[in-house]
Amino acid sequence: MHRFRIVGVCVGAAALLVACGGGDQEAAVGTTASGSAPLQVVRGVHPVVIATIDGKIQARMLIDTGASVTLLASNLVPRGRIVDICLTPTACVKNFPVDISASTYSNPKPGYYNGLIGWDLLSKLVTTIDYKNSRVSFGAPNTGSVVRYSLDTWGRPQAPILVAGKSMGVMLLDTGSSYVRVTDAQSQALGSAFVPSGREVSFTFNASETTTLSTPVPVCVGTLCAAQVILQKASWSAVGGSYFRNFNVTIDGPAGVFRLAQETPGVLISALSRYGIQLAIDDASRIVVVGSGSPADRAVIGTSDQLLSINGQSVDSLGYLGAMAILEDPSTTSIKLTLQGSGQTRDVTLQMSVAG
Repeated sequence: MHRFRIVGVCVGAAALLVACGGGDQEAAVGTTASGSAPLQVVRGVHPVVIATIDGKIQARMLIDTGASVTLLASNLVPRGRIVDICLTPTACVKNFPVDISASTYSNPKPGYYNGLIGWDLLSKLVTTIDYKNSRVSFGAPNTGSVVRYSLDTWGRPQAPILVAGKSMGVMLLDTGSSYVRVTDAQSQALGSAFVPSGREVSFTFNASETTTLSTPVPVCVGTLCAAQVILQKASWSAVGGSYFRNFNVTIDGPAGVFRLAQETPGVLISALSRYGIQLAIDDASRIVVVGSGSPADRAVIGTSDQLLSINGQSVDSLGYLGAMAILEDPSTTSIKLTLQGSGQTRDVTLQMSVAG
């Protein structure tokens, strides 16, 4: 995800259990984990699965190879920092240590990101993300081409990257990032290949930054290339969802490889590309970006407006993930928003942008 590291808490399944309050317990890691589950692929790039915690608590968790540790909202962890996590009925990990730091991605409220499935867990499983069909499966890897990775100083996967034919060095492989992130220095090295196309707010562990998006360019991880990948100029670099969505992605932690099988992903569907609005991931009533010339812009919606409801459903009850499910529903081409701004409440109907 987002340059996420936790210092002073557990980073492995069994190694530091005593220090993390696990006593003599051992984490039983599901090396024979199997089964599949539906995903909500938020903004076309973020794979979110509903995990079951301690047999009864549901948590919406982002599958995030860029997070060094697994994170959960503290109210979902009744046993301190030790949980049983089931991603399917047959893909369970017992007595697993998690971090419970407060963050944008450990929101305790329904309809928000309740946590992250981090590299400490993913490295022990064989996990396949099917972006195209919105499924995640465990056990058998796909038959795609192998990408071997090394580990960065935080123990996360990284590999050599080419962007528009130019070496970007070694970059983090980060299923929690939206795009292929490049720094200002890297964008300058790309020269005319980096063509700005808009802006977007990037939300990290406990911060945010306004970033610049590019028109699509070719990106290669090792020798595996995708031709139409959006870049994001930001404060740190990573290979994110705008690349991975071009593949059926197996994260084979025990084998130390990613397996990428080429897919035809179709148009990237997001609320920003369809209607011209981006919502804050920790407060769905807050509009953080209105795209210039977009349907929202033409309707004179601004970032000072508060979003109250979508198609008559309260944003308070929908949460961020529920709001995204409506705004990004490919079967719909229009939405009705209720907004409050300048002391007045108004209804606005937006027709989807042709580009969306």
